Amino acid sequence: MSGDTVHVAPGTYGEGEATALAPGASALLTRVIVPEGVTVVATEGAAKTAILGKECPVENREGRWEVMKKYGTGAGAARCAYLAKGATLRGFTLTGGRTRANAGTEMDMSGAAVYGANLTATVEDCLVKSNFCWRGTLANV
Repeated sequence: MSGDTVHVAPGTYGEGEATALAPGASALLTRVIVPEGVTVVATEGAAKTAILGKECPVENREGRWEVMKKYGTGAGAARCAYLAKGATLRGFTLTGGRTRANAGTEMDMSGAAVYGANLTATVEDCLVKSNFCWRGTLANV
């Protein structure tokens, strides 16, 4: 609930996929969705705790969306985290996040590591590496 803090044990979190259900939220798959006003903290920091996004499956159609094949973007990709209004993500390595290529909504093409709601979300003490998207690895945060 808003105002709560969730403490996360060390490890690599790369399972699970959901879509943010807030009004106007992305249809892109996301590994972690932090609800409004909630803070999620890695207890031992970014060196020991990671959120791993997901590449999209490679399509077998020759010549279609070469960028998808090269960078793993497209339908079926997953960003690392979506942060609702006033949410905070602290102390994680955010890696391997992908978004759709140049198709879909602006939100589905942005924020491979983190997409935040309404420029009110906060990302603190995170290591962001090896993510790929059409526009902005961290968006609206």
